[in-house]
Amino acid sequence: MTQTEHPWPSRASLKVKAMAFISLMILAVGASLSWYLLRQTREVFTEELQKRALSLAQNLAHTSKYGVLTEDEVILRELIEGTLQEDSVLFVLIADAEGKVLAQQPKAHAIPHVAALALQHTVALAPAVTTTSLHYHTLGTQSIYHVAMPVETAEATASHTEGRLATAMWLLRKDTDSAPEGPAKTGKRGSVQLLLSLENMQASVRKTFVTGVGLTLGTILIGVLVSFGFCNYVLTPVQAVAHAAARIAAGDLSQRVMVQGRDEIGLLAMTFNHMAASLDQMTQAQQQRLTELSALHAIGLVISSTLDLDRLIALALDAVVQHLGYNRARLFLVDAEKQALVQGRIAGASDEIRMQLQAIEIPLRPGGGLHVQVALTGEPVLVEDMERVKDQAYKPMLDLLSAHSLVVLPLKLEERVLGVLSVDNVRTQRTLTVADQHLLATLANQLAIAIANASAYRQIEQLNISLEAKVQERTEALHLQQQELQEVNTRLEVANRHKSEFLANMSHELRTPLNAVIGFSEVLLEKMFGDVNERQEEYLNDILSSGQHLLSLINDILDLSKVEAGKMELELGLFDLRQVLEGSLVMVKERALAHGLTLSLDMADDLSVITGDERKVKQILFNLLSNAVKFTPDKGKVGIVAKRINGAVQIAVWDTGVGIALEDQQRIFEEFQQVGHGLAGKIEGTGLGLALTKRFVELHRGTMGVESTLGRGSTFTFTLPITDVETLPVLALRADTTPEQRSETAAIGPLVLVIEDDPRAADLLHIYLTEAGYTVDIARDGEEGLAKVKQHTPDAIILDVLLPRVDGWAFLTQVKADPATRGVPVIIASIIDQKGKGFALGAADYLVKPIQKGELLRTLGTFGLTSQVRTAPVNILIIDDDPKAVELVATALEPEGFHVLRAYSGETGVAMAETERPDLIMLDLLMPGMNGFEVARRVKAKHPEMPVILITGWGLEIETRAAKESGVMKIMAKPFHYQELLNVVQEIMQGKTTV
Repeated sequence: MTQTEHPWPSRASLKVKAMAFISLMILAVGASLSWYLLRQTREVFTEELQKRALSLAQNLAHTSKYGVLTEDEVILRELIEGTLQEDSVLFVLIADAEGKVLAQQPKAHAIPHVAALALQHTVALAPAVTTTSLHYHTLGTQSIYHVAMPVETAEATASHTEGRLATAMWLLRKDTDSAPEGPAKTGKRGSVQLLLSLENMQASVRKTFVTGVGLTLGTILIGVLVSFGFCNYVLTPVQAVAHAAARIAAGDLSQRVMVQGRDEIGLLAMTFNHMAASLDQMTQAQQQRLTELSALHAIGLVISSTLDLDRLIALALDAVVQHLGYNRARLFLVDAEKQALVQGRIAGASDEIRMQLQAIEIPLRPGGGLHVQVALTGEPVLVEDMERVKDQAYKPMLDLLSAHSLVVLPLKLEERVLGVLSVDNVRTQRTLTVADQHLLATLANQLAIAIANASAYRQIEQLNISLEAKVQERTEALHLQQQELQEVNTRLEVANRHKSEFLANMSHELRTPLNAVIGFSEVLLEKMFGDVNERQEEYLNDILSSGQHLLSLINDILDLSKVEAGKMELELGLFDLRQVLEGSLVMVKERALAHGLTLSLDMADDLSVITGDERKVKQILFNLLSNAVKFTPDKGKVGIVAKRINGAVQIAVWDTGVGIALEDQQRIFEEFQQVGHGLAGKIEGTGLGLALTKRFVELHRGTMGVESTLGRGSTFTFTLPITDVETLPVLALRADTTPEQRSETAAIGPLVLVIEDDPRAADLLHIYLTEAGYTVDIARDGEEGLAKVKQHTPDAIILDVLLPRVDGWAFLTQVKADPATRGVPVIIASIIDQKGKGFALGAADYLVKPIQKGELLRTLGTFGLTSQVRTAPVNILIIDDDPKAVELVATALEPEGFHVLRAYSGETGVAMAETERPDLIMLDLLMPGMNGFEVARRVKAKHPEMPVILITGWGLEIETRAAKESGVMKIMAKPFHYQELLNVVQEIMQGKTTV
């Protein structure tokens, strides 16, 4: 048997369940009633038996009074026999007051051992009978009721003999009214006991039980028969419905159920038949819809397979006839220029009809037929019988095609009719309906989109053909333009090279005399060769300021040209931001005080050492502060605010000056642009300061802006990213050496061991100490520090407390415990302020971070270390073809104790370097004959350890690579301040001094 025939697992039928349920209900009710009836019958029989027992005992006690008093056994036996006539009485016993048995007799058919037990039991109880009692007992296997009752009579207070006589007389004369004299009272004269058997009662109960069981079984049988008939009546139609539903589920939608009545069962059958009919109709509709969708899908695949318009129309019409079953399908396109339906195509007709239809053009005007009507209105038309609308048809079309029913639909895209689609059937086929119209409407939408795409593709192809020709023309024109641009670029490159050469030459030619002008002016103002009078000093200041102004102009022009050429590089390094900000304020302090301006600095506590080009940051600040002081009236305010924001340092220079108009706030950052007037009423400066300032900020990957209000002041804000040196994509002049490597090549001054785990703090201490002439070694933790102390025995130790592996306290304890290192002074530099503990463990001094450079150097000075720097005589060879430049440098060095050797050509300088063996060579780059690079290469070839400083009037980075290849240690640009020269010489010569 297949699964379709049994859609569900085999179970008990509903009929069996109903019959079983009804039977169980009848059984439960019958059993309950039988049990109740049996219980009630037993109770009634028991009660009747008890009453009968008490009644018999009472009668026997009353009638046996005389026999008991007279102890007449004959009378008593007669009374006992009369009592035993009762079916239920099993045994009777009469005794006197003392319990002596006067008479007793069991039933004749009583069981002997039961009679014996009854006699034994009653005799034992006889003396104790004082009141009437009824008890249930079991003697052997027999259940009995035991009734005991005293025999009592009334007696007088006379003597015993008289009393007995009076009682006897009273008994003999029951009707007399006399009574014994004296007050009467009752007295026990004896007792009677009866034993009643329960067998008769139990037999009656059993009979009643059997009768009840029979009635119950009969009732159950009748109920089963009734329920069987009822279930057949009720469930047979339900089973028929279930069977029909199973057949429907298996796919047989023709199943119906016979309606046998108008009750609920009949209503169920009618409803089921209606549901089955509806389901059949829906299934047929779904199948029809599925067929239509499949056809539409196939047609959609066909029309989407090509973008050729003619092929598309032919394939679409053939697919409509093939998949949808229509006799013929036609399509006309709308020609907007001709205002007609053209290019008629047909499928399902002969080639002759196809050719004739293709030649027909139907004008788009009212009365042109059904196809024109649809094209003009954009609404579909359904004709079920063409005979009825023959007069509305286009006659040439009607003559060509005879159709029975017709559907005409517009091919619309965005309310624009592209064409008309129509299908028809002949009389031998079915009549077209609204359903066909809806189906074809869906197809018409798809076909309209496909025709629009194909038409667009055809237009694009035509446009491509014309576009290719235009592209060819444009390509040739562009080729000519590119040739012209290449020629222009070549000329621009030449001009740019000439400009660079001009700027370089101008830099050298202007810086060289400016070097002498500024240098000798400073020497004279320092009064190294005697005093000068006030007018001379005023003139010298004018000369110096004019030279410096001219130098600033030259530097700005050169810096701007280098930035524009992409040749500006950053000399990156770590520097103390607070020192730079404070130093910048000091640079403008004198001019600010002259105008009564108040200077202020507000710097966040979380800022200290940052990475950047210190010189350019100073130039940025100097330019902004100079402008702020320049454009702020007397008694005004100028300040700097620095804080950390979004991973960067934000520095704002603000003032309470004249302000900048809104329309000028972007123009001020352009080259050679100046707005407003200075306080003196004239424009000052070159207009390059802010442009360069913004370029320097952008080189650091920062941003710069301004906020200003006329009459209230301005705030220039710029940001510098907080980052490591390695992350910036620019080259430092000496970025090829690490702090540790620089410590090895720096001066061999007093050795200071810095034990610090923070790399930034360690680098800052390294900068402070090396600039002061100390040799620095760095340990990153306490354990490394202990090893280096034992290895090098430094002159001093700078120790942090919070260190990994071995902390500062443990390090200090071990150093002071070792006799070899006990004398080394240890300076604690920590954020923890526990000076008492530090001094107790042997620290020489205790500095709390942040540490100022001056404070650190003063502390080291207390141990006599500064006196060990720069004690040996130093010979410096100066090579320059300009005697004035040589004398200027010598004037700055000789007062400081340096011995200056002079050479006025490259050849002489090389010879003197070989004979004199100077500690340092300072040479000019541009010299006749042998230039500075050649001199440096020859000297370094024989004496690689000899330091060389190159002095040039060209840009610093123009020959940086060549200078490094030549072994030049430092490049200085002309002009320079004599103090700057001294600082450079001292920095380099620290490596030539002896301790």
